Amino acid sequence: MKARWRYLLVFGIAALGLVAFFGHSSDPIITIENESDNTLTKIILSGSGFSQQVGDLPPGEKREVIVRPNGESGLNLAFQVNDRSYENNNLGYLEAEGGYRMKLIVDPNLKIRVMNRSAFDF
Repeated sequence: MKARWRYLLVFGIAALGLVAFFGHSSDPIITIENESDNTLTKIILSGSGFSQQVGDLPPGEKREVIVRPNGESGLNLAFQVNDRSYENNNLGYLEAEGGYRMKLIVDPNLKIRVMNRSAFDF
C-alpha cells in the first residue's frame, strides 16, 4: 500500500510540474473576434518590443495571434473600418512567458471588450 501512495505522489508532482512548465513557458496568444457588421482592416497588435500586422478580419470571424513581447508589456490594438482609424491602448497586461491568453472582442459599436484567461483555465 505504501508503494501505491508513493507512486501516486510521484505521479502527482510530475503532473503538476508539466502543467507549470507548459503553462508558464508558452508565448502569449491573443484572440481577436469581430462581432461587428464591418470588416476590420489593417489590424495591428503592439506592445513592448513587438508590432504585429494581423491583416483583415471579416464580420463574425476570429483569429489567434502569437505575440512575443520583450518582458512585461501592455497590449494595444489598432484597426480601420471604412478608412476610419480606431486605436485602443493599454487593453491588458502580458509577459513574454507565462501562458498569457487574451481575447479582444470588437462589438457592433466598434468598442473593445477584453477577456483574460490564464494557461491554467481548462
